[in-house]
Amino acid sequence: MMGGTMGGMMGGFPMIVFLVVWVVNIWALWKLLARSGSPGALALLAIFPPLFPILVWYLAFKRWPSDAEAI
Repeated sequence: MMGGTMGGMMGGFPMIVFLVVWVVNIWALWKLLARSGSPGALALLAIFPPLFPILVWYLAFKRWPSDAEAI
């Protein structure tokens, strides 16, 4: 059994890593949405796990600006 402050310090590190990865993912999704012509704020829907698959589905089937140029 770990005692003292060592156990407390080890518990916070995974949470910090999780938050950093989470923020980077939201930022990347924001950039992707902005590039597709959608409001970047839609990336905040990824915070709620049930809405994330809907957001991905929206991105997969939406017309991108480059699609309009190809026609």
